[in-house]
Parts: sequence; structure tokens; C-alpha cells
Amino acid sequence: MKKGFTLIELLIVIAIIGILASIIIPNATNAIQKAKQKATMSDMVTITTACASYAMGSGRMPKQEGEVEPDSEFMQAIAPYISAFQPNDKWGHKYLIYTGSAIAGQYGIEEDDLTGEDFLIISLGRDGQMENFLYDPKNPDSGFFSGENIESLKNDLIRLNNSWIRAPISATK
Repeated sequence: MKKGFTLIELLIVIAIIGILASIIIPNATNAIQKAKQKATMSDMVTITTACASYAMGSGRMPKQEGEVEPDSEFMQAIAPYISAFQPNDKWGHKYLIYTGSAIAGQYGIEEDDLTGEDFLIISLGRDGQMENFLYDPKNPDSGFFSGENIESLKNDLIRLNNSWIRAPISATK
């Protein structure tokens, strides 16, 4: 009696492995990207806590406009309130942080609504491109999106002070 597999049996096994791989790989990729989004959001909350603690103690935020430099006034100010500042989100893009009047114009935020204690923290999402989102303070829920599909991972993540203004709906729970 011959030992081994026939060519047909091998082809069937290879086809089954191919079908399983075509199902598992996209789901694994999606899960990895969602994990990066959640970790980025967690880092943004940590930065928010440091900023809020500094603002509460000093009554204002240090000037910051865009990417944070390690030796900036902003970094020196919040350093005592944050154990390790990560300048990049989990996709490798720099966080953008604006404080005080520098927030004006970002995502349609108007200067009339801002004080020296305000801060805006932005992750540009998976694609690293700023989207054309406009914040509506009269309808703050308009910035929340379903995080169900991979395309939603391109959306910016934005915190204005202690609140999400652009994030997956799950961030509100």
C-alpha cells in the first residue's frame, strides 16, 4: 500500500488554506488597526490629563501651535504632569497640539469661544491627512463616527479640552 497524499488531496488542502487565509488576514489587519486607534486614543487622554492639570495650576496653557518639539515651552510645562510623552500616534504620525488662540480656525473652531486655558489635541488618523471635518458646538455629536469599517480609521481623532469632538461613537460610552 502506498503512503502519502494524491495530487488532488494536496490541491484541496491548499485551496482550503487559501480560503482560510483570505478570511483571516483582512480581519487580523482590521483588528490591528483598531488596536492602534484605541491605543492612540488612550495616549490622547493621557496628554489631556497632563494639559488639564497644568492649566488648572497656572490658569493658562503655554503657547503651542502644531507639532510638539521636545525642547518647546509646552513640553517643559507639561513634563511634570506626564510620565512619558509620546510625540507620535500609534500610526507613527506626529500629534498636533494647539493652545489658546492658536486653536482658532482649526476644524472651524471660532476664537470667540476660546480662553487661554483651552487646548486641542489631534491625531491625523491612519492616513496622516487632515480631514475636512468642521466642529459644530451646537451639535457636538456630529463629530462621532461608526468605527465599524477600516475606512473610518482614516478619520482624525480630536480632543478639545476634556472632550472628544471627533472620535468613534464608542469613545462616548
